[in-house]
Amino acid sequence: MSPARVAAVAGSDPGMKAGLQTDRWAAKALGCDLVSIEAIQTRQDGKGLVEATARPSSGIASALRRALEEGVGAVKLGALGNRDAVLAVVEVLADFPDCPVVWDPVRSATRTASPGAFLLNDEGWKAATSHLLPRVTLATPNLGEYGDGREWGGCPAVLVTGGHGSGPQVQDSLHQGDGPVLNFEGPRVSGGEMVHGTGCALSTAIACFLAKGQTLEASAREAVGEIREWLRSGFFLTR
Repeated sequence: MSPARVAAVAGSDPGMKAGLQTDRWAAKALGCDLVSIEAIQTRQDGKGLVEATARPSSGIASALRRALEEGVGAVKLGALGNRDAVLAVVEVLADFPDCPVVWDPVRSATRTASPGAFLLNDEGWKAATSHLLPRVTLATPNLGEYGDGREWGGCPAVLVTGGHGSGPQVQDSLHQGDGPVLNFEGPRVSGGEMVHGTGCALSTAIACFLAKGQTLEASAREAVGEIREWLRSGFFLTR
């Protein structure tokens, strides 16, 4: 049996091993094949994001369309860069309404050495919240990105990740429309907040489980469990 395949449209982070580099690592760990589509090229160092360069939206769109036509089982979206890229992705996804899509809505890096460097600029963010959110299966904002929740009302499902919170327990909360909130709670891993790329890995893991045919709830639960185990075991250090 062939492994499940996932397409990832995200930023490349060769120096710090997040973005597409972490996406490939996470997919491989879960026995999936990943089609990598670079939306932005980043340059980062120990102080954080230094520079982000957007790739042409036409190339992003053609690569994503080709991956979908070849039968990937799910799509993971990460840093998209700008409005043109967001709208190009939305246009392609409209032709494949049955394919699950997971969006890790990264707008800025957790740490940045250059205040003018963004993973998704303001116009891109407006386009994403207006046009992309209604199309995705799941968005995975952290507590800071989620805010008061009003901006996410157009999204079918949202997994709010709690790693940026405080206290001895971490709670990730799955919101699905008007249904009850499903909470995944576990002990905080010491030093976990310093691990680069956990958000990338989580969204990719969810996409992998969706590509394998699991339900959204099961995919989110299993992916959260995998990330916590990888943090506990030090598996992230093997990237």
